[in-house]
Formats: sequence, structure tokens, C-alpha cells
Amino acid sequence: MNTVNLITKKADKKELTREEIEFLVSFYMSGNMPDYQMSSLLMAIKLNGMTKEETVNYTRALLESGETIDLHEDWVDKHSTGGVGDKTTIALMPILAAMGVNSFKISGRGLGHTGGTVDKLESIKGLDIELDIDKAIEQTNTIGLSVTGQTPNLTPADKAIYALRDVSGTVASIPLIAASIMSKKIASGSKYILIDLKVGSGAFMKNIDEAKELGKVMKEIGESFGRKVFILFSRMEQPLGQYIGNGCEVYEAVKLVENRLDNDFTQLVKKIASEIYSEAKSVSIEEASNKFDEVIKNGEAKSKFVEWITNQGADVEYFNSRCYFRPEYRYVLRANMNGYIKMAGAEEFGKMLIELGAGRKVKEDKLDYQSGMKIEAKNNEEIELYAPMVTIYSSTEVSEDILQKITQLFVIEENPSDNEELIIDELRW
Repeated sequence: MNTVNLITKKADKKELTREEIEFLVSFYMSGNMPDYQMSSLLMAIKLNGMTKEETVNYTRALLESGETIDLHEDWVDKHSTGGVGDKTTIALMPILAAMGVNSFKISGRGLGHTGGTVDKLESIKGLDIELDIDKAIEQTNTIGLSVTGQTPNLTPADKAIYALRDVSGTVASIPLIAASIMSKKIASGSKYILIDLKVGSGAFMKNIDEAKELGKVMKEIGESFGRKVFILFSRMEQPLGQYIGNGCEVYEAVKLVENRLDNDFTQLVKKIASEIYSEAKSVSIEEASNKFDEVIKNGEAKSKFVEWITNQGADVEYFNSRCYFRPEYRYVLRANMNGYIKMAGAEEFGKMLIELGAGRKVKEDKLDYQSGMKIEAKNNEEIELYAPMVTIYSSTEVSEDILQKITQLFVIEENPSDNEELIIDELRW
């Protein structure tokens, strides 16, 4: 086959065959296809799209570029497309295990203004987040869950091509996004895949129409490979929950499993856990919701959390003393009038987390696990003069310039705006 002819074929809006797609991916990974040719192909795909069959075949080519995991079990994988304050995995996994559903998760680090589960968990002293895959599977068999960092052996073609997309203006392509996400999920081996697809200012997908198109393609891919896929569309206009950072997000997740939390974060975790349990155990959503409440209230979720982090090497005494979240500096920013809170978009909060040291400006940056924020008043909440709007945490002194920038993320209005539901829509199993 000739790469130039195939690039031209796609540029002319013609459909590539499975064999042609597999050739292009393998030829690139062998080092025989230069970056400029793959960039040209990616741009042709971005401009002209892909058919369902092309997208499935491209996903298969990414999938077959590396190892796959065969779990031989009806296990669950949950994926979020990213956001600010999204610590869902940290609470969800032990809750599912307490409910009797095994879950196996390969998580990533922060990307841009969005935080990464691995970064958050590393705020727990001693926790090993780089488990060998065989050990992670054994742990899931034993205690019902495991979370580990990304392995280079799964979908290496996706990693290589994504790096090229990032510098060639071809990230924003629905078939390329869908294939990238689903190839990793399918390679991870779980039968049930729940995708929490974030929509809004703090998410990659800014509007619901584009998000629904992406969700439809992802669901089609998963089902083509024999997976059961649920797409949940949730709002990311403001940070999820109250706490944003690393150690402080672990703290909020622990509050949930200890039955000490009732907010939008709780709502999202309960929704996801109930949908997964209902499908995996063939029970009603009401029964699943009751089971969620039961394991939270009777302490089983907290016990499973402690068992999980102990199995992965955490210093439990250090953890129980809350030392994973003991910031040296705290700053409280207060309201300058009575009214209703209107927050800036979630992305702006993510950018300020980077300024505080909770995220990376460059890949080599070391994180301050103690830095972050507690949002004391969220969108449309009534606030009084001098009441706290946000508490800022850090291991070092925070400059007046950064404090002023964070203050500007909050506007107080005389009247509340219309409330927007956290859950926008769903594509069911």
C-alpha cells in the first residue's frame, strides 16, 4: 500500500478500509511513516470525519498495537472525560466494592486545567499507584477493586498519535477522541463501561450537542466490541463538590464514604454507583440506590476504602490522622456585600490551582499536595456580607496577586440565576 495514496483518499472524503487503516497505524508505529504524513492524515480525518465502520476499525488498530487485558469477569470500568474537582473514582471504587461489584481502574495524571486521579492519590503517604497489571487483577479478585496508573503496554499507538494530535491542531475531532478513549477502555478488559462525559466551561466538550455526538460514537464503538456502555452527561460549569486540589479532594472523598457529605459530588457518585449496580446485578435503580445508602451508613464503604489503600501500601496511621491534608497556610476570602454567588467557569478555577502548585505548568513540576481550595459558597447560593466565599490552602505563602485573582472568580449579584441540574442527559446500557 502507498501512504500518499491513502492520505489522498481520505482527503477526497472516501472511506478507508479496515486493512488500509491497520496498515497506516502499524506503518507509523514501525517508524516508516514520518510525522508529517500522519499529521496530514489526522487533519484529513478532522476535516472529513469518519464513518462508523472506519471509527471502529481505527479503534481496533489502536487496540491491537499493544497488550490487552482479559479479565474473564463481569467487572466494571468508569471513565470521566475530566474536570475540576472530579474525585469521583476515589469514592466510587470502594463504594462499589462494598456493594459487591468488582472494579478495575487504570487512571491518569492531570492534563491542563483538569486534575488527575493518580496525582490525588499520591497525596496519601506510601500509596503505590504503579501496580503491575497482574497484581492489580489479583487485588481486584481479593478485595473487589484496584486503581493503578497508566501502563505503556496498552494502546501505545494511541499514546504516540495523541502526542502528534496535540501539536498538529487535530485534537478536536469526535472520531479521534472517541477511538482514543474507547481503545484504552476496551484494552482494560471490563465488560461494563460507564463514561461520565463532562459538558461545560470546565470540560473539553463545551456544549451538549457536541457531547451527545461524541457519546453516541463512543457507545457504538464499545458495543461493537461486545461491551455494555452507559454514557452520563454531567455539567462542568463549576467545580464538582466543595474541595479542589489533591489532598483536599481525597479528604472530601473520605467524607463521602464516611457518610459525612451531602452535595453535588455525593449526587454524582450515587447516580453512577446505582446505575452500575442496577445493571451488573439486574436489580431496579431503587434497590441499587438503597444498597448505596446501606453501605455508606453501616461503615462498609469506609472499611473497604481503608482495605484498598492498605493493600496498595498506604501508611494507614498517617492516613487516619488526616496528615494527607494538613496545609500550613490558610486564607479566607469573604463577601463584600449581601447577595447571590456567581462563580467564574470551572476552567478558571483549574488555572488558579496550577498557580497554587496543585497542578503542573510543565511536565517536570512537583506538586504541592496540600494546596487547593474549599469553595464555601457555590453558584446561586445566598451569601451575607463578610461570610466566607472560599478558603485557600497551601504549603507556602500565597501572593496577594494570586489571592486577588481568586477573589475575582466570585461575583455577588442581587438576584439568583436559574439553577441548572448536574445531570444533563444519559444514553443507557
